[in-house]
Amino acid sequence: MAFARKSVLSAAVAASTLLATSAGALGSVSQFCFVLNANATVDGVPVSYSLSIDSQNMYSFSNENGDLVYGWQLQSPFELRSAPTATHPNGVLLGTLTSAFVETIADPVVTLNFAVQAGAVMTSFSATSTILSFASIVNGIGTASAGITADDVNGDGVTLGLGSRPGMYVAKYNNSGIPFSDLDGVTFADLHTTSYTDPIGINESASTGPFQLIPGSVFNMQSGFDFTLSAGDIASGTSTFVIIPAPGAASLLGIGGLLALRRRR
Repeated sequence: MAFARKSVLSAAVAASTLLATSAGALGSVSQFCFVLNANATVDGVPVSYSLSIDSQNMYSFSNENGDLVYGWQLQSPFELRSAPTATHPNGVLLGTLTSAFVETIADPVVTLNFAVQAGAVMTSFSATSTILSFASIVNGIGTASAGITADDVNGDGVTLGLGSRPGMYVAKYNNSGIPFSDLDGVTFADLHTTSYTDPIGINESASTGPFQLIPGSVFNMQSGFDFTLSAGDIASGTSTFVIIPAPGAASLLGIGGLLALRRRR
């Protein structure tokens, strides 16, 4: 499992690379399968940590439909600790990534799930999936759904706030693929566009609804979360983003079942 700060990535990683998942390039994933950034201000000083998981760590298999699946799952909790500061020589614990799961299906589907606990101060988190590339789909249709939960840990209520984007969850297509320029493509969905506060916990879901037309040509897709979390509290997100050629009614029913199954993972 490869953990890397942005500041120490090798020059070779600076190039945009893709991992072909099958002969004929039915689907491919970008250099990193999962990226998590944590940012906070401690004692008036901005501190941050960036975790990047190389896609070489992904497993792969063919599903019952013959589509190649690539995925990665965090095996144990991982601390997000900043570089040392004048007042914190061992760095600042910004939070803990307690679970993470990314899976792509070449048909194509991107699933992104995670859970984090904030450190001693309010912290901003962004979690980003790999970019799934595929043979161009012209005038396809798509749908996206995302659930978010948060729980108070220290008895002072829990707040999930908006991050740097219009929504806490975003689905994009036709991204540039330039490393660390994640989610720079065309917006398909911005979900969870208001902040949530509750004395005990939060459990919200949102979706784009039925499949929507995507005019023109689509060749890749990516999704991510971006939010602020109150100190010491826990938040998690689950999401599914699907783009397919415009099918008949029977095929749509089958995809609907797939979405329901994946949301239960």
